[in-house]
Amino acid sequence: MDTTHAPWRHGRGEVERVEEELADWFQTVIATRPVPEFVATTVRQLRERYQQAGYEIVEHPRPEEFPFEVEYDLVYRPTMLARRGDEHHVFEIRETVGSIRRLTERAQEIRARRTWRFYVISSEDVIPTEPLTPHAELLPWWRLEAMVEETMHYSPSLPGWIQLLALWAVLEGVLRRIALNNAVPVEMLPAYTLVGALHTYGLIPYESYQPLKAACEVHRRVRHGYETSHDQVSAAVKSVSEWLPTLMPTAAQRAA
Repeated sequence: MDTTHAPWRHGRGEVERVEEELADWFQTVIATRPVPEFVATTVRQLRERYQQAGYEIVEHPRPEEFPFEVEYDLVYRPTMLARRGDEHHVFEIRETVGSIRRLTERAQEIRARRTWRFYVISSEDVIPTEPLTPHAELLPWWRLEAMVEETMHYSPSLPGWIQLLALWAVLEGVLRRIALNNAVPVEMLPAYTLVGALHTYGLIPYESYQPLKAACEVHRRVRHGYETSHDQVSAAVKSVSEWLPTLMPTAAQRAA
């Protein structure tokens, strides 16, 4: 085998030179490729908001901007980094989210650092980006617990479709809190993506996945005013009512 051009034949200095050339090439690709309108608009809005608050902005930061390993190699740059003192906010801005697994790995690495935050923003988000707080504040567990008890108590007296809307609103709050607490960056995405991602990471029981997935589709039809049979609505209400209480953490789990 001819190893004349193998990097290890030229020493560490040659390898570093090649890495720098690849990094420069990648930066050129980033600078010249078309940027989707949603991404460009979001970057511009976030840049203005964070700069007004005194943050330094770095678009497509290089690996040396991160004092730890998070798979920020030569073929990947996050969209934007905002930093001020010890605060660091990393933004991944996309039209569509794509691979949840890769984003989750990055989120877990970054969010493990006390002063670092990782945000995924996409055109699919259910809540628009807010000034200086890219993600709307999720309800704390104690509020969700009270809402679950209240909804489970009062909803049986309501028509089926209203029961489903009320139960699903609380369920989404619980699922989004589970995602946030486990650094799975889907807390802003539509419910069908949320349910699937939490199932993939074993954060909701296997037995609940198919019933909740089916209920999600029924809820979507009801919420948007499409014809849905009484049996479908009743089955969805039964599924959500059955699984919602089981998803609530114990006091010990909340304190962990």
